[in-house]
Amino acid sequence: MFNIQKEIEQVIQNQDFIVLPNIGAFISEYSKPYFDGNQEIVLPIKKLEFNEVIDKDLDGKLIELIRQNSKLPEDLIKSEYTDFLKKFRAEIVLNKKFNWDGIGIFYRDEENKIVFFPETIEQKIEIGKLTEEPKKLFQIQERVSFHDIEEQEELEIFEKKRTYSKIFLYLIPLFLLSSILAYSIFIKPSQKKSEKKNMVEEIDSLANLQVKVLNDTSLSSQKLVISQEKKNEKLIEDKKTQKIKDNKSYVVSIGVFSKKENVDNLASYLAENGFPARVRPLGKKYKVYVVASSEAQALEYVDKIEQLTELKPVYENNN
Repeated sequence: MFNIQKEIEQVIQNQDFIVLPNIGAFISEYSKPYFDGNQEIVLPIKKLEFNEVIDKDLDGKLIELIRQNSKLPEDLIKSEYTDFLKKFRAEIVLNKKFNWDGIGIFYRDEENKIVFFPETIEQKIEIGKLTEEPKKLFQIQERVSFHDIEEQEELEIFEKKRTYSKIFLYLIPLFLLSSILAYSIFIKPSQKKSEKKNMVEEIDSLANLQVKVLNDTSLSSQKLVISQEKKNEKLIEDKKTQKIKDNKSYVVSIGVFSKKENVDNLASYLAENGFPARVRPLGKKYKVYVVASSEAQALEYVDKIEQLTELKPVYENNN
């Protein structure tokens, strides 16, 4: 029987660098060989490292390796991997961890980052026949390459981009501070002078207008009545519009939970993915839901939230 998790585990153990789409990359690190006290050579030991930033498998290496091993269609493997990804995300959100036998434990820390603790598996690497001049062989094999050239260049490019981002973020506050100082020193005083001049002109204009209004009190009263009637009509129209809008809202119910911690984790996870989740107490339990402005949007929320969490949301008209 095909088991996608076992197939992925086999690929991770056999590859020095492999990317799990939307999860992260596994990188193999090797210790250096050395001679012990009995002049016996100690072989390199492989250790797994995890990087959650590199999560795009651009060349589809993972799916292709599994296809070669299992001889199954590519579409079936992609479907199985999607189900595995849903299971992984649901465990991380609800239980804050994912225990992967043979690989290690994934854990979400307080900063909402995924931390990986590998299982202690010592995998020794053969570097040659030990009967042929061990010391000379040790010198030849002294340096073990952790990655091939293309993978190393990819990591270096990523580090450079991260450095440029830090410099850009550092320059933004300096630019804003310089703009504020320039505004306070040069622009604001001139604006005050202009405002003072405009205020004088406005006072004169208001004085003239007041004389005009006093000369025609009947016209002023009539205008006030008409203005008040227009305000009342606009208020009634706004209430009707608001009522129509309220009748067209939909509530997408995601689930009811008893643990407040699980509710907070789920709401935070949905918010990170663009769904403004809300929480409502129901006795000793808590209801998690989102509000949609139309039935089409409600259907879209139901489909996307189900893909993210494997839960079964339902929606209803909020009349």
